[in-house]
Amino acid sequence: LVNFSLVIAGTMINFAGNLTDYFMTALPGPGAGAIGPRQFAENLTSAFQPQRYLLPDAAPDALTGGTSKTEEFAAKANDAAGAWLGQIIAPVASLFFGWLNLLVIVVVLVAFAFMLLVRYIMLGILLVLMPFVWLLWIFASTKKHWDKWWDTFIRWTFFAPIVVFFMWLVMAPSAAMNQAGDPLTPFSGAAPSIA
Repeated sequence: LVNFSLVIAGTMINFAGNLTDYFMTALPGPGAGAIGPRQFAENLTSAFQPQRYLLPDAAPDALTGGTSKTEEFAAKANDAAGAWLGQIIAPVASLFFGWLNLLVIVVVLVAFAFMLLVRYIMLGILLVLMPFVWLLWIFASTKKHWDKWWDTFIRWTFFAPIVVFFMWLVMAPSAAMNQAGDPLTPFSGAAPSIA
């Protein structure tokens, strides 16, 4: 069994890798179906559209000659609180929420990248220790070390598919809402109207 330990571990790691690849290819966006950093970045920006807050005049209405959502917001604020307040609040709020959105996305992705690096290192260490740990499985007094190693190995092996699944779970509805309606009001086309 010790001789086949790396084969057993390799099979589990390959299964986890295939599961990760499945969810990476299922991510919605223009790069859907392909795996790579460029396609991932395209899918991410397509799903979250972080530029929509930084470029409020690039809304679809502005491209067709209509008024943008920012201009509509500013007009409503003008009616309620005066012209000067609406002209100040709309661009400042747009920039603030744009940068906040980008900051959250960057922090989450850096945390994911760091944890995936830690996963890679931990799996390497666990694979080096694997033949010795399989020997501990034989004796009842040392079986607890085997159990601890096995739990750690399973946890780090399936960390990547779980992370990518939750990224898919966040990006799929986000992309669907952006395609369903106006990207500045993502819930506008998500549900049919009752009238």
